[in-house]
Amino acid sequence: MTITEQTYDHIRVEKNAEKQTATIVFDRPEKMNYISMLGREQLTEIFDGLNQDDEVRVIILKGAGDVCFSAGGSIPEFMATHQEKLSHLAENVAAPERSPKPVIAQLQGGRYPACPSGNESRNDSWERRYTENCKDCGLNKSKGHDHACQKNSCK
Repeated sequence: MTITEQTYDHIRVEKNAEKQTATIVFDRPEKMNYISMLGREQLTEIFDGLNQDDEVRVIILKGAGDVCFSAGGSIPEFMATHQEKLSHLAENVAAPERSPKPVIAQLQGGRYPACPSGNESRNDSWERRYTENCKDCGLNKSKGHDHACQKNSCK
């Protein structure tokens, strides 16, 4: 298996030629894989490169370690960043959405949602709430239809 790797600011890109995949790893497990301002800027560059790469058919996003996908950004970094620079965050963070290739978020670890709340384990309430259908109205609970269920059993 041939895997090539490129490193950015606590972001690793691993390309697997045989599987035709690229895995973008948020690699700061000691800080719940938060993405720095520099890392956010690099996301556009990373996706632009992978989108042009004919050897990559699928892009996978994952967090390093087994606890957290990503905590998001650093609030102290946001507070110290000039407003002009912050205005470009949406473009950088939306790079996965603009990709013409399938992008998959690989959530790992024993807790959901993306980072542990301390209360919900994988086999407990989060999985029941977001994977089961309502017994009364039949809609999937992940669709945010709590208001639509007349019998309130979705809540």
